[in-house]
Amino acid sequence: MLVRQPNASQDRPAIASASIVGAMSLSVGLWLAHAAMGHPAPQASEPPSEPPVFAEPPSESEVESEHEGESEHEGESEHEGESEHEVPEPEVVHATPGASAATPPLPSTPRPPPPTGTGTATHVRHGRVAYLRCDGAPQASGPFPCPRDAALEAAVWAAVDQSLTCDPPLPPGQADLVIEFDRSAGATAPTIATRDTFADDAIRTNAAGVVACLTPTLSALTTTIPGDRIRVGFRFALD
Repeated sequence: MLVRQPNASQDRPAIASASIVGAMSLSVGLWLAHAAMGHPAPQASEPPSEPPVFAEPPSESEVESEHEGESEHEGESEHEGESEHEVPEPEVVHATPGASAATPPLPSTPRPPPPTGTGTATHVRHGRVAYLRCDGAPQASGPFPCPRDAALEAAVWAAVDQSLTCDPPLPPGQADLVIEFDRSAGATAPTIATRDTFADDAIRTNAAGVVACLTPTLSALTTTIPGDRIRVGFRFALD
């Protein structure tokens, strides 16, 4: 009995033929099965020309970078949109206290009345004579330009000496009597008044009592000094 040794070169066509027959049988069987079920036989798909590509999951760094990019762009777009459409807040003007109305000045402290003597004066002391005004009169050289009227001075001092007999009596203190002739206003009689030229602590006599007591006597005075306005002051003290 002879045993045949297998030969690879000789068996290759047989193997190929068997493979083709098997494939055809399989295709026919599948076609018959689908036909029996009412479905057309599937056609053999062409083999893919390129191998499929599977997407690998992104790395953690890539995920972080992607999220960071999204958050940055989203944040920028949101803030930009808000800045473009943001309505400006109305300006608030704070009122300054006391600006609408001026603060009224504080009331000044009333000056206390000057001290006045008490009792009754019994002695007169003559003081200085001052020619305060002599408008229109010829001016003399020196510190006292106004001309003097000796007769006027004597008449005034005589009236002052009678102040000790005034009723009501005058208290001790100082006084500055002013005699004024105002010819510019057409006056024929002088004006009798007093002025306060003393220090705050100086004792005054009753100035209103002096004017009331001496006006009847002094209103008849005249002067030889020419001019429109002549004013002379007489200072004295009652003790």
